[in-house]
Amino acid sequence: LRCPNLNFKTRSGSIFFNANGKVANFDFASKKEKDKTTTNGSSVRSRNNLHWNVNINTLKLSGDGIRQIAKNFGKKINIPQEVLRLGDIYFKGIVYGKGPSIGTQGNLRTDVGNASLKAEKKGENLLAHIDTKGILLGKIINSKQLGTLAATLDIHGTSYSSHDRRRTKRNIEYGKD
Repeated sequence: LRCPNLNFKTRSGSIFFNANGKVANFDFASKKEKDKTTTNGSSVRSRNNLHWNVNINTLKLSGDGIRQIAKNFGKKINIPQEVLRLGDIYFKGIVYGKGPSIGTQGNLRTDVGNASLKAEKKGENLLAHIDTKGILLGKIINSKQLGTLAATLDIHGTSYSSHDRRRTKRNIEYGKD
């Protein structure tokens, strides 16, 4: 399945989205169908091989656009103040998935600075690479004590379920060169 062009724009211009993408190995079969066997005895059970890719040519959100999205989702989404302090957001990149894995790679521009990023979740493994020449950290977290942050971050960790009390967030490594 291919989508050669997808456009969305609000009248006010607070949200603009232009993308294209594709989906492969999509299976509409019911669970009952997936559990059947073929005439030679081999299983036809789903192998979770869904592959998808979205090329985001332009995603532009103004602060008003972010608030509009949150309002339309009702109480389901609570946008943190730190996100609202980013100002206008512009993203160009890709979002992709393969089976249970998901990731993104692209360039993010905001009113408080720019960053290139790559982030993936493969099973329980979390991987991210973020490179910024300058982000106004003090403005994001509303602290006059902090200024501009320029950094290259490589993050490696694992996710955990809040229902599994044996795991902690301590297994995320940071500050490695």
